Amino acid sequence: MLGATFLPFHISRYGKRNVKRFSRSFDLAESIGLVCSYKTMVEGSLIDEFQKKLRSLDKKVSILVFHENSSKTEEISNSSFSKRDLNFFGIWTKPKVKDFTARKFDYLINLDLCSNIFVHSVLAESNAHCRVGVYADSSRAFLELMVKPQQKSLTYFLEAVEEMLIKIRNDE
Repeated sequence: MLGATFLPFHISRYGKRNVKRFSRSFDLAESIGLVCSYKTMVEGSLIDEFQKKLRSLDKKVSILVFHENSSKTEEISNSSFSKRDLNFFGIWTKPKVKDFTARKFDYLINLDLCSNIFVHSVLAESNAHCRVGVYADSSRAFLELMVKPQQKSLTYFLEAVEEMLIKIRNDE
């Protein structure tokens, strides 16, 4: 797909935007976005548990899932997208992706432990106040908070994210 060749340009361009970024106290946070690839969603029970835990804390949770196989995105979820949703110039055309990136989440959490340029593009384009993900030098441009789990597994990552978010306090 030719549009994917433009994604690194868009990621750096969006990284230079003047979006007000800050980390709100987790207690005061209202909306949380989750973005991941379908490979991560295979461990869906962990993600479902995490979503339930966030909702039990009165947080509005939205999820967006990237799927490599574009023909199956609607079968998985109406909140999924694929590289086929990129136009020739590397701009997302699917309304769900545009709406997701336009929302001003208090926290946007990337659940992928491995690098995915399509998910990175959504993170870079996002208007979220604080973007969270696994620690990687290549993610510095579009993550405000990076977490390095004890082991490279989704279980440890989610525990580390939860622990980190609960520790965030702002005395405004």
